[in-house]
Amino acid sequence: MHRTQAHTRAVLASAAFVLYGVLGSRLDALLVGCVLLAWIAVAHALRPRANTPATLEAAEAKVNEGESVTATARGARGMLVTVGARMKGGLEYSPRWAVTTDLETAHVSAKARVWGTHEFGPFTVQETDALGAFRRHRCHEARKISAVAGATAKPRPLALTHVLGVSGPHASRTKGEGTALADIRPYRPGDRLNKINWRVTSRRGTLHTNETFSERDTDVLIVVDTMADIRPIGAEPGDGRASSLDMSVEAATVLARHYLALGDRVGIHDAGALIGSIPFGTGERQMRRILEALSRLSREDAVSPRLRRAPRLRSGTLTIACTPLLSEEFIEQIGLMRAHGADLTIIDTLPAELTDTSRLTGTPMRRIDGLEDPHLWDEAWVIRGFERRFVIADLERRGIPVRTLEEAL
Repeated sequence: MHRTQAHTRAVLASAAFVLYGVLGSRLDALLVGCVLLAWIAVAHALRPRANTPATLEAAEAKVNEGESVTATARGARGMLVTVGARMKGGLEYSPRWAVTTDLETAHVSAKARVWGTHEFGPFTVQETDALGAFRRHRCHEARKISAVAGATAKPRPLALTHVLGVSGPHASRTKGEGTALADIRPYRPGDRLNKINWRVTSRRGTLHTNETFSERDTDVLIVVDTMADIRPIGAEPGDGRASSLDMSVEAATVLARHYLALGDRVGIHDAGALIGSIPFGTGERQMRRILEALSRLSREDAVSPRLRRAPRLRSGTLTIACTPLLSEEFIEQIGLMRAHGADLTIIDTLPAELTDTSRLTGTPMRRIDGLEDPHLWDEAWVIRGFERRFVIADLERRGIPVRTLEEAL
């Protein structure tokens, strides 16, 4: 335990008052000095004898987006405990300034406002006796919080050109057992009786039966473009204004959960080098692998402009690319995947706010952190948006549909 400034001031003041009271024959000064000496004596008598510093209970955690993690500091009996955490972006703290004081036990909570890996801390824990005469503090390392994207939307169905499995939920172009109606034809020996269309039979006077498309599962490859993270001007993580990477991760989470629930084989390809690629798999275990890979991504990591080649795909693989369509190399790779037979759809994840012409005010000045920025960022992004329109039109001419995130989910 270390003496506080209050203890030091009390010692100096008591000595001064006692000396002044004795030399100056001032009883009032002597009484004040004696009171301060009594305070010092009581503080020493009540000083905690245990030399064990306060402990901090905070474990590395995996949570869903929007859930909280609590750090608890416990001190000696009768001590005031103060715990404080260094504030980081992407976390919402309780108390608001991430510092609190309480008797013997103090708590600080952090809520993950956005997906990814966040640092909770580092922490400083301080103990002070009831009189404020003695204090000790200790620093604790930060804990990692991995937040899983909490997207729960359901994607709109995509029309599949090919399906690859033997059985499953997707209607193929091959006639067989299924629920999607393909044709109505005259009854043939061997047809199932439950396929007879009695309404057409009664109208035409002869037995007619329904033909259906067979239903199969398929391979689904979700391509995530992590070569750039484009954020609306002035936006911060967790403020409700999603970046291109936020939108890509949300789309990948929703799509993976949806198609795995249908029984399809789902894989992830990272076009950059942040998430890493995940081979095809099925079931709940594959979903956990995908969520863990996405939650490990730290927002402090720099995006990688290096393009990773897509894996070899079977012809007809349903491929969904989540990208802001800004990299010419990535767009060329999309064309190559289409040429190899991939059943390709693109989800445009560039924030629409950037290319909104209504934002143009005619003035180049904006204030960022109290300083005026003379750059024409709004105008530059609108021009970039016009250029992207030609890219999107060319992709759709080649039979590659491009959807916005709102249209896809």
